[in-house]
Amino acid sequence: MSFPEYIYDQTKNKRRIVVAGSHGKTTTTAIIMHVLKKSGRKFDYMVGSTIDGYETMVGLSDDSDVAVLEGDEYLTSPIDRRPKFHLYNPDIAIINELHGTI
Repeated sequence: MSFPEYIYDQTKNKRRIVVAGSHGKTTTTAIIMHVLKKSGRKFDYMVGSTIDGYETMVGLSDDSDVAVLEGDEYLTSPIDRRPKFHLYNPDIAIINELHGTI
C-alpha cells in the first residue's frame, strides 16, 4: 500500500477536503486547518511541509469527521505513476493556481 492509499484508507469515512494546484497548496491547507482549529473542530490533516503550531505533517485520529489533505501532483510511487491527489477522492476539492500546459 502506498502512502497516499494509506491516507485515503484512514480517511475514507470522513469528509475529505483536498487542496491541489501548482502553487499555494500548503498555505491554503494551513489556512483551512487554522480556521478549523480556531472553531474548535477536530480534524485529520496531511500537509507537505511543517506548519507553525503543528509538530507533525500528518495527524490522524478516530474521533474526527473531516480531513484536510494537501493533494500534490507528485507520483504516488515508482510503480504507481498516478499523481497522489488522484487517490484522495475529495468531497471538497480546492484547486489553486495552475501552471503549465493541460
